[in-house]
This record gives sequence, C-alpha cells and structure tokens, in this order.
Amino acid sequence: MKNLTITFALAVSLICSAVIYNKIQHDEQGQSSTTVAKTIVETDDEGRPSVEMTMVISGNRWVERSKKLYAYSNNCTIETLYNCYNGDWVAEEKIISSYNNNSLIKTVSYSLADNETWVESSKESFDDLSYDDGMMHDLVFDKDGNLIMSAVYKWDDDSVETGVEKVEYVYDNNGIPMRHISYCWVGDTWQKTEVSDFLYITQ
Repeated sequence: MKNLTITFALAVSLICSAVIYNKIQHDEQGQSSTTVAKTIVETDDEGRPSVEMTMVISGNRWVERSKKLYAYSNNCTIETLYNCYNGDWVAEEKIISSYNNNSLIKTVSYSLADNETWVESSKESFDDLSYDDGMMHDLVFDKDGNLIMSAVYKWDDDSVETGVEKVEYVYDNNGIPMRHISYCWVGDTWQKTEVSDFLYITQ
C-alpha cells in the first residue's frame, strides 16, 4: 500500500455565517434516506481540530449525536469517538494515526472492553508496500492536493467486491473542509446516508 498523504488546512478564524443544509432526500416510500447534520469544529492554537461535535435534526431541533476528541503527540494523532445515548456520552472507539513527514504510515484502532480498557481491534500499515490487508483504499485528491473522496472496498472468497465505507469532502476556496458526506453500501452501490456541514470556532 503506497504512503497516503492527507493534509487538512484547518488554521481558521471564527466563522459566523448562516449554513445552508441540503434537503433530506426521500426514497420511494417517503422515508428519509439521508440525514442532515452539522458538525461544529473547535480548533487549538495551531489551527488543528480539538473537538468535533456532530448534531442531527430530530423533529424541529438539533440534537447531539456524536463527537470526536483530538490529541496530538509527536507524530501521532489520537482520535476518540463518542456517541450520545439518551443524553449520555459513551466512548466507542479510539484511533491512533502515525505520520512520517506528513504521510500517514499506520493506523491502530481500539474498542472499549468492559467500559474500562481499550483493546486493539484493527491495524493498518501503509509504509510497507508488501502489506495486504485484503482491502482496497481508493483516494481522490483535487488539483490542490485536498482529499475529496475516500472509499474502502473488500473482496470475499468469490472475489465479489463490497464497499466498506465512503466519505466525500467539499472545500472552500481556501482549502478548508466545509462539508462531509457519508455513504453506506446497499446492494451493489453506494447510498448517501449523511450530509454534514462544518462550522469552525477557535478557542
């Protein structure tokens, strides 16, 4: 797997602007198939994200659904994901990403066992070209080097392709991520599941 270089320029000032959200798309039965969300990003003194809070529309109000806390140590980024259940935040996953000269070389994921101990659940190494985890990582960058699409596929024993996850990013003219679009694999194609616009605040 070739080295992956993913750079998000997040040195931003306070943004106080109205955000226009995509309309919820409906399937043939009239049920919502795409969630409209907003993600509020707090940045540290170096412009790096420290907290990402995602909220979704429930009825006529916004409710908290998930958040990510970021920590930085040497050449590592530590993301801890929480989901909100009935007003309580529950830690779900921790991901430690290691970089070499801004190139992603390894990710290690952990899940919480017995609500107390982080246990390694998966690992991916990108600095060894002979490494093969049975997955295909499809990345698309724009002319400025911004990641605009990331998709992961896997194959079963019959060489049937299945999508694992897909995310698209939309940037403003300064290369700052402004929208996050998530997809899931349904049948044999990707289906949009969530559209989230980013709002940035500084500490």
